Amino acid sequence: MALASIIISTCALLFTTTSFWWLQARRGHLTCYPVQNFSGYLYRNKAALRIPLSIFNSGAVPLVVTDLRLRLASEVGDEALMHFRTLRRSLRTDADDVEDFAHAYSVTGRSVDTRMVEFAMNTSPVPLLHGHPVTATVEAQVDHRQTWVKLGSFPLNVQTMASPSNYITYSNQEHVWPEGIVADAAVEHRKLRQQLGLPTPTTD
Repeated sequence: MALASIIISTCALLFTTTSFWWLQARRGHLTCYPVQNFSGYLYRNKAALRIPLSIFNSGAVPLVVTDLRLRLASEVGDEALMHFRTLRRSLRTDADDVEDFAHAYSVTGRSVDTRMVEFAMNTSPVPLLHGHPVTATVEAQVDHRQTWVKLGSFPLNVQTMASPSNYITYSNQEHVWPEGIVADAAVEHRKLRQQLGLPTPTTD
């Protein structure tokens, strides 16, 4: 009986400790999800993309996102790197829609945090001008760590940006694209490539 009591007590203690850790103290990881829409502009020497970034924290404790960046890889192998510039109030662009400049923020445990994040670069957006979707990878620095961790990747249909000089919103879902938008975008992207002294892609 004494042995049985000890075993039962030990199991109860282990269960209580494990349950507390799982529900209150477990550190998880952050994951982001594909986007249905995005906003952006493309100039010959700079570009910006705004996405509704939804990040899920799988653990019990809050995790602090201290920095973000967006890595864009084209089908031909080149990359563009965009950095966290501002937080916006909406995906729809307005004259005064800046919520704040880039800053650290917390993602509560076992919850999803969605923010309109603007990523920008001050170099030529060549990898976005090939007429194909790019693979967008969201990377973050979390808590006090200086290393970058991957939160997730998804296709981004930048080949639909038919008005690249305007900061407007585009759909990332092919079934709702206006007719001819990819062809119209190809014309504008070709103009940008000519301004940059680049050859016209044979896939245009």
